[in-house]
Amino acid sequence: MSTLVILLETYQTVIISIVASLVGLYILAFIAALFFALHFRKKIQKRSNIINMLISERKDAINQIIKFAEKNDLEIKQIHKKNITRLERINDFQKLEKKDRDARILDFLYSSSTIVSICSTVENINKSDTFQELLLTFNDVEGIYRKNCGIYNSDIVGYNYWVNLLGYRYLFKLFRLKTKDLIV
Repeated sequence: MSTLVILLETYQTVIISIVASLVGLYILAFIAALFFALHFRKKIQKRSNIINMLISERKDAINQIIKFAEKNDLEIKQIHKKNITRLERINDFQKLEKKDRDARILDFLYSSSTIVSICSTVENINKSDTFQELLLTFNDVEGIYRKNCGIYNSDIVGYNYWVNLLGYRYLFKLFRLKTKDLIV
């Protein structure tokens, strides 16, 4: 009888050890996932600040082109100006609803491309050194914006991976860590 009791106690100890180890691994994995999610969130916030600044610079650069074009008697349609001004007075574009944010950015892209294309077809504007400098500035800002958007979106993918990790989603929701949207 005592052998049976010792055997049961041994099994009980083994089972408790296994369960404790599994719970410990679960907690350790959650801490690792939380660390990575918070790391990506910090990177996203830094990149978001850069992107917000670049959006403002993009708007300023195209407005300089518009002023130069109008100074040279080229009329820019009001709809294009309106699309450009949709980027004004917004401090953090990532806080906008995705649909609104994407619409504003896509309208800006359409109008800025149209404005640059129109200016490039007018010979006296296109051959102007001032226009070429303004265009170079605009293209540089656009390139930097696209590069930062790519990095931002890759960080979003990493963040969303950790936040949606199977078995931990509900815990992340408790910590108010939700998935984020990609930007255009």
